[in-house]
Amino acid sequence: MGANYALLVADLFLFCYESEFMKHLSKSNDLNLIEKFNTSFRYLDDLCSLDKSLFHTYIKNIYPKELILLQSNNCDDKATYLDL
Repeated sequence: MGANYALLVADLFLFCYESEFMKHLSKSNDLNLIEKFNTSFRYLDDLCSLDKSLFHTYIKNIYPKELILLQSNNCDDKATYLDL
């Protein structure tokens, strides 16, 4: 933490898990589920998923259990993304 390269390492770390999950979906030929993940976005370590129920269903399949994800929005009609 605090190093200039820390953001790049975090980005690469998360990308590897997401990439493996998408490869698994691709091999299983679940194109419908792959299409639904088109509404999920990440910038460095911030996640934004427009389909919250879908994302929460698969979050344990994407990221390791050691990674703690915190939900920043308090209601379903508003969200804070990138501190905006």
